[in-house]
Amino acid sequence: MDLLTQGVLGAAAAQTCFGKKLPRASALIGFVAGLLADADVFIRPASDPLGGLTYHRHFTHALAFIPIGALIAALPFLLVPSLKKQFRLVYLCALVAYATHGLLDTCTSYGTMLLWPFSDERISWDLIAIIDPAFTLPLIVGLIIACWKRKPLAVRIALALSITYMGFAFVQHERAIAMQRELAAMRGQTIERGRVFPTPLSLLLWRSVYHTPDGLLVADGVHLPYLSEAKAKPGSATAKITLDAFRAQHVDDEKLIAGFERFLWFTDGYAAAHPDDPQVIGDMRYCIEPQTFDSLWGFYIDVPETMTMQGRSTRMVSLGLTRSDRFTRAWDAMMGRDPAFETLANVKANLKP
Repeated sequence: MDLLTQGVLGAAAAQTCFGKKLPRASALIGFVAGLLADADVFIRPASDPLGGLTYHRHFTHALAFIPIGALIAALPFLLVPSLKKQFRLVYLCALVAYATHGLLDTCTSYGTMLLWPFSDERISWDLIAIIDPAFTLPLIVGLIIACWKRKPLAVRIALALSITYMGFAFVQHERAIAMQRELAAMRGQTIERGRVFPTPLSLLLWRSVYHTPDGLLVADGVHLPYLSEAKAKPGSATAKITLDAFRAQHVDDEKLIAGFERFLWFTDGYAAAHPDDPQVIGDMRYCIEPQTFDSLWGFYIDVPETMTMQGRSTRMVSLGLTRSDRFTRAWDAMMGRDPAFETLANVKANLKP
């Protein structure tokens, strides 16, 4: 999640548990501890072709690292005379807050190494987008009221609301999965692997993408109104890029192959050529419009001179932030203003053999 949400959730959890014993200090300790795991963005090994991207949500987000991370977060507060004698409370406060970080990140689609060092799997539950005001705002309001009144009741209510919203996200996720299965069945396709991703800002618009046994990635947009029938916007298909195929094309460049293998692991195998630039392999989990393969970032096969950084090349490139027209269309789709989204019955009627 975004930094504000991580900090606010850590503060809310800490104040919920320790608001009476540490009325205002608990919120500050929790905010700092809730943010600290994201310090891994500063890990940028020169040998990493993704510019350190794969080290974000790495060991600092793991369950096994929580006691250590909490201790690091608590240490600065032990320099405060009024808190020095309350080491146990300060540490437990930081422990609760730090524990929320990795778990919240796992609820998103980016992937979190929650089980490191026992597994290098990037776990993603695909429940909520990286930015979702409906999850964050209740926490902010509850936290402000609780700090002002010096009573944790308001933040406890806010935390309960946000947890309830996450439960609703699970319901929306299951609705999107059901739509994905229906769309694949209408096409006569088998889903080898599939995921659905909520788009930023709400749980209304989802991206469905799945692998087929014949090597395709198939993408669709799914609109899930809260009180009315779900709709879909059938998208397109593209050939996924596998490690074997990439290795066969670049057999003489072991360094490039190793970089792509790392990228493929990072993307969970959802990699394909970008439609606008054949030199870019896109991370097809994230696209501006959910039914397209217009990825937000990707992996350069041939790194342009303009992509060098401090004398070394980085193969990651951001592609999406200047295409405002596509963001506008995505916003209209989220608001239900795109007439191309239709009920499954209409989609089926339009799928002519």
